Amino acid sequence: MDAPAWWRLDDGVGRSPGTFAHLGGTVVGQQAREPLGERGRSADVPNDIPKRGWQDIAWRVVRAARRDRVTMFAAGVAFYALLALFPTIAAVISVWGLLFDPVEAGRQLYTISRFMPPDAANLIDQQAQDVVESIESGNV
Repeated sequence: MDAPAWWRLDDGVGRSPGTFAHLGGTVVGQQAREPLGERGRSADVPNDIPKRGWQDIAWRVVRAARRDRVTMFAAGVAFYALLALFPTIAAVISVWGLLFDPVEAGRQLYTISRFMPPDAANLIDQQAQDVVESIESGNV
């Protein structure tokens, strides 16, 4: 079975043995620090890559994650998801309360929260109880 073009070393005419393929083409002017066979850059399948090659891959992934600011993006997503959580719970229970019994909506939410971490489930359960109480008292 042939490896995809982006994985294989493209051994074209006129290229030095140290150049490597990147998305099907050669990156001009960059040489491998060690012979390609020792780090698995010419491997046809991932099982052919030695431990040292996987270490190279791990370092490239870490550098790319830092360059792309992956952790900052993840923190932003988590922050805004948490910020939107309580209004979403209130809206879902309020709409459910228009169609069905609000207490039943709270029970359903409790059933779902059993699959969550305990602290998060307690937080969501408390918010749901507050919304149900405000609906029952007519404040919504």
